[in-house]
Amino acid sequence: MYVIYKYFFASTYAKYVKLGERYIPGLYALCIIALLQCLNILSLLFLAFKIFSIDKNSFNKIYGFPLFMFILAINYIIIYRILGKKRVIEEMEMIDINKRKTLRTYSYLYIGSSLLFFIFVIILHNYI
Repeated sequence: MYVIYKYFFASTYAKYVKLGERYIPGLYALCIIALLQCLNILSLLFLAFKIFSIDKNSFNKIYGFPLFMFILAINYIIIYRILGKKRVIEEMEMIDINKRKTLRTYSYLYIGSSLLFFIFVIILHNYI
């Protein structure tokens, strides 16, 4: 899973650079990763509310933003401070084409399953 995390960052970063973003492609990549992670955490939280019959109004929607900012900060520390952005990008560029295709497939599965799980939990919990 950790390799997929690094691959997802490196590929998203490369896409934003390719689109002509010169200033903050790393921030965009981190925001997309943090958004998906936040959706997963909120989905699990809402599912726990449903399973344990907790009132859905006990969770204020404003708490989602601090959660997102916390996850963004953790991702920043991991990618930029611990691993090093350049090292992650270079490491992912060195992967052979077959493994890259596999990682791309897993990345798409992660995105799709995260969104579907979030939508399922929202519909199940009647948050809409």
